[in-house]
Amino acid sequence: MMDERLAIIAYASILLFILAVVLSAAAGLNLAVAIAWNALLALDIEYYKIPISTAMNPLIVAANIIDVIVFTLLAVWLAALFFEFIKGLGIREKFEERKIRGLKKHVIITNMNKLGELISARLMEKGIKHVFIVQNPDELERADELGVMAVIGNPTIRETLIKAGITRASYVVACSEDDIRNSIIAISAKAIERNSRIITRVTEEENIPKLSRSGVFKCVMPEATAGDSIAESIIGVYS
Repeated sequence: MMDERLAIIAYASILLFILAVVLSAAAGLNLAVAIAWNALLALDIEYYKIPISTAMNPLIVAANIIDVIVFTLLAVWLAALFFEFIKGLGIREKFEERKIRGLKKHVIITNMNKLGELISARLMEKGIKHVFIVQNPDELERADELGVMAVIGNPTIRETLIKAGITRASYVVACSEDDIRNSIIAISAKAIERNSRIITRVTEEENIPKLSRSGVFKCVMPEATAGDSIAESIIGVYS
């Protein structure tokens, strides 16, 4: 996503710069002078001086305005590249891991989906520390937007669960839409920390006994819970 944005900014800068050069040349500047003058203006450097009469030409004024826009786009582009470079060094991830190492009795949420985000929002309201295990950089950015800690990796792998602080966590919430995956997460977590309380989402009622045998503390069917809540609201009106 970020690469696409950077490409758009770069292409827009080039097109606007070409337009500024064309306008300057149309105003009477030599092509070489027009290129050099606009390039320096786009870099916020004043070097070439042009006659006042030429500088007042509407085309030159328009070129000046475009150069200011190009300068702004270049500044944004360079800043984005810098942040991408910093991200590539893994500084954010290392900082997050350091914070997570200091957590105790926190909650680990293994999926960045609507249910996971809803759980996160409620935990934040209560001031309960929690960590997401995310699958890709886009989900990592999403966790950053939500203001929650996250580690990137596979929640069924020992190393990822340890990075998320499984040995110190109070709960692990497996909220994937896939019951089998939730079962594997539960087994993986229990294999590392026997005392972990695993709460899993379940989509098929028949899978509840299987998940329970995986060491799950509690199974939740969000659809059934929502249905009960809606029914209770209706019953309350008729009572």
